[in-house]
Amino acid sequence: MSSKSFYALIAGVGPGTGRSVALRFAQKYPVVLLARRPESYESTLADVQKAGGKAIGVSADVGDAASLKKAFETINKELPDSQLAAAVYNVGSGGFAKKPFLELTENDLNASIDGSIRAFFNFAQATIPHLLEAVPNSHYPPTLILTGATASVKGSA
Repeated sequence: MSSKSFYALIAGVGPGTGRSVALRFAQKYPVVLLARRPESYESTLADVQKAGGKAIGVSADVGDAASLKKAFETINKELPDSQLAAAVYNVGSGGFAKKPFLELTENDLNASIDGSIRAFFNFAQATIPHLLEAVPNSHYPPTLILTGATASVKGSA
């Protein structure tokens, strides 16, 4: 094992689960907070720093593979000697339609698929190579974590 340093990446850092996950990982690693808009990660960034942790915010759209590629270029500049220890996908589905099933359209379905399945696909494809690269240097297996909302296990219609 080498003396490489590691970081955690959290995509979707709103005021709930993403914030809590970031604060927990920040106790051990620098954290990278990934969101489409800086307003989404700025308060969590401040909370991590106030607690004595290191955090950087990166604006990226997980639904866009090119945006994720640019995000990793930024991360590599900010944390040049670090490897990815954990990648957490906590992104809410931007296309979730709240209406009765029989009123849903194919466009509603496509928006939901784009906002959840395709976005996670992009995130996994962008992060897994970095996680695998870290395996030889890590004390713990690098990990990809996918969170879900209550509605994913209990209907709310």
